[in-house]
Parts: sequence; structure tokens; C-alpha cells
Amino acid sequence: MERTMAEHLMQQGIEKGEKRGQIQAKRETLLKMLDLRIGSVPVSVTSKVSRMRSLTRLDSLLEQVATANVLDDIDWK
Repeated sequence: MERTMAEHLMQQGIEKGEKRGQIQAKRETLLKMLDLRIGSVPVSVTSKVSRMRSLTRLDSLLEQVATANVLDDIDWK
């Protein structure tokens, strides 16, 4: 059964919203982990994380934060 254009657009909107939610959740988790592992998170880092839109990049940073002892242990590039 073919979907109508409206159904297709609605599905795209739902998927976009889900992705935004995943990105926001990972940002929040990353900042919380940084706070727990490193301590107070500088505003510059908080700002950088809040602009990130790549789930892959956020996952990579989460992995790095899990073993980091200082901010310099994390590759922010």
C-alpha cells in the first residue's frame, strides 16, 4: 500500500524529531559524564557540546570521556 505525501512528510517529521531527541540526550549524558569524571565543565566545552549534531561524534566523545582523567585526554577535533 502506497503512502500519501502527507503520511510520508509526517513520518519524516517524526524521524527528525526522534533524531533531535537522541542528540539532545547524548549531549546531556556527555556533559553529565564530564562533570562526574573531570569536575566542573568549562563554559567553552558546554557551548561546544551544545552545538554538536552528529550522533557518531557524540558517541566517540562519550567513549573518550569514560576513560578520561582530564579534558586534555579528549580529542575535541
